[in-house]
Amino acid sequence: MGICRVSLYMCLILMGICLMVIGIGGQMPLSPVIAYMAEKSDSNSWDLFMMDMRTGVTLRLTNTHTVDERYPAWASAGNRLAYHHNETGTFNLAVMTLNQTIPTYTPFLLEANMGDLTTIYDRAMPAWSYDDTYLGFHAKTRNGRYGLFMGYADGRETRMIINPPELGDVVQWAWSPDATQIAFTQTMPTESHIYLLTLPEGIQPFATNRANMRRIIENANFPAWSPDGTKIAYVQQLNDISVVNRIWIYDFVTNTQVKLIPNGN
Repeated sequence: MGICRVSLYMCLILMGICLMVIGIGGQMPLSPVIAYMAEKSDSNSWDLFMMDMRTGVTLRLTNTHTVDERYPAWASAGNRLAYHHNETGTFNLAVMTLNQTIPTYTPFLLEANMGDLTTIYDRAMPAWSYDDTYLGFHAKTRNGRYGLFMGYADGRETRMIINPPELGDVVQWAWSPDATQIAFTQTMPTESHIYLLTLPEGIQPFATNRANMRRIIENANFPAWSPDGTKIAYVQQLNDISVVNRIWIYDFVTNTQVKLIPNGN
């Protein structure tokens, strides 16, 4: 089975994953490998792959004809990947354990562990905390809009962190290296911006958290922290729809934004 094209959008995602490996977006796995998703030409579905950057050897992690597996996220120990898949028609999270290149799969969040959150669905875009204790993700809520959730990596004590605004969604977790803050995207019908929230020490109502979030980058999405917590990489598109999405860096120290490839097209 062949792998077809990787779209421009996927190129941005792959670049973000490569940046993670070289030290822009997260902690480095134990060996210089990247995980990525690619679309298959014969089924229009997505599978997960892993490539050793030292040897160029690629390992196929999933091989499903009707199921999409997307957005792999490394645990800092380098032996687990969280991702989302749509085997049941809506997206759910799973954790893959890599043991001598033989992957095993377990659901991140069993329905039995959902408690009063049983109505959320389309759980997607997982993000590990830097000590691998927690997973953050976005999911649809009772009104059909996406909010932000977090829970222990085994699915215990899952709770909503940010509720969705009216006619909008809150998506894309990004933990700070010290695990005290999250950057995320809030989208509205005509705009999307990146916000920052300092996580409270105790459990706070999501409405309280919403009041404490602040906008840091306009017209942007897909935030990813640098390992020292002083910068965020993100994807931005200018108002001109002919301008292709580009990766930028926001510097908290200088409060400046720089395009990753200043002289690129």
